Amino acid sequence: MNFKYTSSLKYILPLVSILFMNCKKEEVLEIKSAFSLSDEMLKKSEFFTTKVDTVRNEIRFFGKITSDNNKVAEVNSIVNGVVKNINVGLGDYVKQGQVLAVIQSTDVAHFQKERLDAVHELQNAEKQLQTAKDLNSAKLNSDAELNMAERDVAIAKAELKRINEVYAIYRLKDGSLYEVIAPISGFIVTKDITINDQLKSDRPVPLFNIAEINEIWAVANVNESDISKNKG
Repeated sequence: MNFKYTSSLKYILPLVSILFMNCKKEEVLEIKSAFSLSDEMLKKSEFFTTKVDTVRNEIRFFGKITSDNNKVAEVNSIVNGVVKNINVGLGDYVKQGQVLAVIQSTDVAHFQKERLDAVHELQNAEKQLQTAKDLNSAKLNSDAELNMAERDVAIAKAELKRINEVYAIYRLKDGSLYEVIAPISGFIVTKDITINDQLKSDRPVPLFNIAEINEIWAVANVNESDISKNKG
């Protein structure tokens, strides 16, 4: 019995050694076949260092880019008339004081007549005042009449001043042509005027809209359910 057991052990040990060697060979083969980056893949790869950071929600909204409402000017016509000339187009950049369009209007002639009448009224009032002063010096009229003449001169001067200010504000000139002027510098963002248009001074739509776009607004439509996510 001892002899058989010893003999069997001799045969078993070499078999175990062979199996163990085979296992090691397989492990070596597995290591050799491990994945590695090629040079081409390495060129196209980017590597980042991991770090701990706050997770943020990213939400996309529908909206539009618009100009600052405080830097937009509506350009209207103060007169009725016919458009004779247009000097700018949509998207053009204009400077303050630039002539945008020319309108032929009888209203301009009416303003001119008002100013001439005011000049004549002032001249007549000043003549009447001088006469009242002479008569008052000769004791031929009362102080009340002199005061009335002085008041008439003051009223005539105020009316002429008012009309001259209207001329200055709207840059009116003699004749029947009215020039539409840019009140600010900026870009023409809307245009609602064409040649030979019949314009009215009370039209609801402006002829032009001019906007400064050095700063612009991004106006988005946000759902009420998303407002609470705007934290941090």
